[in-house]
Amino acid sequence: MVAMVVIDLLDMAVLRLTLAPSQHHSPVGQEHGRTIPSAELDCALQHPRQSIAARIRVYQTTVMEGGFLMNAWSKFVAITIAGCLSALAAGPAANAAEITIVASGGPLPDVMGTLLPMFESATGNKVNISFKGGPAITADVKRGAVDLVITNTEAVDELATAGDVVNNGKTLLMISRVGVAVKAGAPKADISTPDKLKAALLAAKTVGYSQGASGQHFATVIQKLGIADAIKAKAVVVQGRPVGAAIASGEAEIGVQQIAELRPVPGIDVIGDMPADLQKQIPYSAGVAAKAKEPETARTLVSFLRSEAALEVLKRKGMDVP
Repeated sequence: MVAMVVIDLLDMAVLRLTLAPSQHHSPVGQEHGRTIPSAELDCALQHPRQSIAARIRVYQTTVMEGGFLMNAWSKFVAITIAGCLSALAAGPAANAAEITIVASGGPLPDVMGTLLPMFESATGNKVNISFKGGPAITADVKRGAVDLVITNTEAVDELATAGDVVNNGKTLLMISRVGVAVKAGAPKADISTPDKLKAALLAAKTVGYSQGASGQHFATVIQKLGIADAIKAKAVVVQGRPVGAAIASGEAEIGVQQIAELRPVPGIDVIGDMPADLQKQIPYSAGVAAKAKEPETARTLVSFLRSEAALEVLKRKGMDVP
């Protein structure tokens, strides 16, 4: 009787044993007139960032009565399986890559602080990320210091136009919105329309906002509402920390910032989004640097950031997803 045993280890989780007839005969020796089994080991380790698969094929030529040959074959199978499992366990660590990212501030430190450990755990890769201002981001990308840039979409587009980000390496990741918050437990004003937002801002003793994207947009909002001078007279311009921190401490009675920046701050309540007529969407994109040392790993990370697991995190953080 001749048999072929195929053992597939798929994704390091499923063990399947298949027996199928075969006409393959390839004896490697004889002992006391009995055929000694030959074996082919095909332990194919795919890249650790993909599904890992190992395949072991053992061909047995002639199964004799008495059990000597079967015992030897069984021991060989056990040894080959153990060896391949060891290789599987070592594979991700041995082939792991390290990539460097530069990103802007705003909501990204909190968002990426959640997502990147998930990526590292899933792939075995290591990610180094720094958060900088626009000029420093551009400088890092141009001199080839990073593999991936994550910042507002306009900046990524400009880098691509200059040839510093590959054109087919741009990906829209998330869209942020601007919202309003007050100290936890404080009355929540109605801000559902431009007029009601105007009344709430005028009624507050102090108004907090940043100098970032949301603060720049807020400056246009109060100008449009005709209350720029009144708000500037009681403004708390927050730098180096979230606007929510100033609200929680009581420095600002009401504050404006991106929803995804307000949500993580303890001690505040987010009233809601800016009215639709005054809302600003702030898109964030990723771009693979033209001088990236690990472009494929960077693309793998971008794919992860567009996965269902990542999208659920982004939604919880207050982001819209494309």
